[in-house]
Amino acid sequence: MASESAPKMITTSDSQTESGSPLAAVRPVPTVGVAVFLLKEEEEGRRPKVLLGRRLTSIGYNTFALPGGHLEFGETPFKANMNHKLILGLHSYSQVSHATDGYNALVMHMFTLLLTYIIPQLLASGESFEECAAREVKEETGLDVEKIEFLTVTNNFYTEQAKLPVHLVCIFMRAVLADPHQVAQNLEPNKCGGWDWYDWNSLPKPMFGPLETMIQGGFNPFPADHK
Repeated sequence: MASESAPKMITTSDSQTESGSPLAAVRPVPTVGVAVFLLKEEEEGRRPKVLLGRRLTSIGYNTFALPGGHLEFGETPFKANMNHKLILGLHSYSQVSHATDGYNALVMHMFTLLLTYIIPQLLASGESFEECAAREVKEETGLDVEKIEFLTVTNNFYTEQAKLPVHLVCIFMRAVLADPHQVAQNLEPNKCGGWDWYDWNSLPKPMFGPLETMIQGGFNPFPADHK
C-alpha cells in the first residue's frame, strides 16, 4: 500500500492568515459529516465496546475512526420536532467543566454556524440525522443499528499541501447493535482497512484528529449507566 502523508488539522486562529495568502483567497463552503459511536454490549458490569475502522481516505489517512459519512444534499439535521435536541446538546457541551474560554468561544461559533447557515439550508423534506447515521453504518459495515441519538458536534479544519483546505462540521451520534450477533463487514475496502471492536480504555493508535481531540478533552460517549 502506497504511503500518504497525513494532513494537518488547523484551528480557527490558524486559518486567519494575511490578505493574499492561499487561505485568504479561497473560501470553501463547510461540509457536514455524521459519525456514529456504535456500541456493542459486553457482559454485565463492563462498558460496551466501540466500533472503529482504519481510514484509507486522504483526510485522516491510516488513522482509526468511527463509521459515518457526509450528510447528503436534501438530508435534514432533524425532524421538525427534534431541532431542540441539537440546541440543548450544544449548550450542554459548551458548559463542560474542562472547557477553556477559547474552547467555549469555538463551541459558540459552531452553534451560530449551525443555526444561521446549515440548518436553514438543509431544513427540508428528507431523512434525519438518525436515519443518515443508520444508512451510513449499513453502507459501510452491513450492521443494523437502533437507539440512535445525538451526542455532540465538533468544528474541524484541515489543510494539505497543494489541496484546498477542508472545513468539516462533524455531528456525533450514538447507537447500539439491533442484532448483537451481527458481524461487521468491510463493504467499502477502498475507504477502510477493516472494522473491529475496541475497549474504550485500550483504543488503537493513531486516532482520527477530531476523535482524538474529544478523547483528550475527556469526552465520554457512553450512557449514564456505563460511565
